[in-house]
Amino acid sequence: MAERADQHRRVALHAEAGSLSTYVAAATVLPLLAMLAAAGVGLSALAARAGEIADARDVGVLAAEIQGGLTPSVQDAIDRALAAQGIDPASVQVSGTPAPAPWGTTIQLSVEQPVTLTGLPWDFLGLSGRTVILGGTAYATSNLAPSGAATPAAP
Repeated sequence: MAERADQHRRVALHAEAGSLSTYVAAATVLPLLAMLAAAGVGLSALAARAGEIADARDVGVLAAEIQGGLTPSVQDAIDRALAAQGIDPASVQVSGTPAPAPWGTTIQLSVEQPVTLTGLPWDFLGLSGRTVILGGTAYATSNLAPSGAATPAAP
């Protein structure tokens, strides 16, 4: 029985010694996990902003499709869509096929925002200070009616 109690004491001492290595492992791994979580939050914010800019571009493409290219009213529609997302329209570059593009012509609309990466918790990759472009270009077909074309009669 004394021998059995001695075995239990040795197991308990071994468990206590093992707990120190558990603390060392946790102290090593937890900061890395925190950095990865912060990186995920930062990247998800960039992805959300890119989605918001793409939504504004899609609004502009639909308007440009109807009006036969980039017009001041298309620019206004894009600016309103950006402002609704909380994005300053002055920080976004808009370019595209100028109106009037003839019916059936492929038109292009680009809505882009350059963003400089700063204060990154994962800067060991060397990304801080680099500029990324959020947004992009979309293409559509002009639906601008040819001049002099008859409009369908109302039912």
